[in-house]
Amino acid sequence: MSRIVLARMGQYMVLFALFMVAVSLAYNSAFEYSRRSQPSAAGTLDVKVPYYLAHTGEYGIIFMGDSRTLTDIHPALLEATPGWPRALKSFNLGHWAHWLPTQYALFHNIADHIPPGTIVVWSIGHRNFEMQQLKAAWPVGWQGIPLMLRLGYDPADVISNQFAFTPALALPAQRAKIWNKIDSLMQTPLVFLNAPPAARETARVAEDGMSRFRTAPDAYFVKPWRDEHGRLVSVEEYGTDGSYLRTEIDPPYYRAKQREDLAARNEPPLKFFTPAPASMTLFRDILDLCRAKKIRLVVNEFEEAPYIYTRPAAKSAYRAFMRDTVQPEVERYGFPYVRIDFDRFNDADYFDYNHMNSTGVKNFTSLFAPALLDSVKKTYPDAF
Repeated sequence: MSRIVLARMGQYMVLFALFMVAVSLAYNSAFEYSRRSQPSAAGTLDVKVPYYLAHTGEYGIIFMGDSRTLTDIHPALLEATPGWPRALKSFNLGHWAHWLPTQYALFHNIADHIPPGTIVVWSIGHRNFEMQQLKAAWPVGWQGIPLMLRLGYDPADVISNQFAFTPALALPAQRAKIWNKIDSLMQTPLVFLNAPPAARETARVAEDGMSRFRTAPDAYFVKPWRDEHGRLVSVEEYGTDGSYLRTEIDPPYYRAKQREDLAARNEPPLKFFTPAPASMTLFRDILDLCRAKKIRLVVNEFEEAPYIYTRPAAKSAYRAFMRDTVQPEVERYGFPYVRIDFDRFNDADYFDYNHMNSTGVKNFTSLFAPALLDSVKKTYPDAF
């Protein structure tokens, strides 16, 4: 191949790279920058965290964790609990697919900005100790890349995480989201012409009922969820306290979805649960950080929906790991550990495999609020 051809190919590659950077910057300016530049109490972490950091003095307690924290812990319901101290106004910093790698980064990013005396409730479960995929919930930062690679996380996921939060590189990291959105739009009819008249009428009636969700005092953003016939099956609300609430309009639809999920699962026999070394490293590092920064940490344990545990031995193995390994480690650092009785929940308390619906959230709050307050009073008696 001649030098001229190679030179021309090099020029084209440079031009293509510059084109991708320009498109990424345009995408970021049009969609991401305007959103991220306006901190909000509701939405994704990249807007909730700046909002919290600008209002830290307003909150006496914050909740950290993955999507179970986001969906299951509802500040408005906690604060409505009889006996809940006014000093413990709360904010939810949970997020979808926000697992230990990105939780580690977020703890390090905000630890120095959490006011002294603030209670930090960190919720985890046995799933967090598997080798979970590193997602773009929060940036691990360029300085965090070597650690994540050393711990064994997929290099493509590590780089994609950072690209998602770098304006000039955002578009390649968002390609899956963009194509999924396009695919969803292509498959969604403008009008549900194929739905039977009864289903269309149900959809109209349900849509009228959406007004009660939109006018809720703590609702910031409300979205309907529909089935393939256009029927409204549930409503999601993002609240002004950082929370998320899913209300089922058609509970049988979600029980059927859970049965479908169960039929597709093939859980292997399990007598002992072995955590991923990377997860244990990040777990202990977060505990180290909280102790070093004198953060008033409370660790809360979560479980999955009951149907997930298809084998009693597996459920016992997971619980044994949390109680014999995780809880003692937390207490060794001097932090309290909270665990409510999850045997009091059933599948109807969840809208999928481990996220609670509005009924489950109310049941969870009735157990969690007194357990949390009791733990805080014993460990941090001057908190309120």
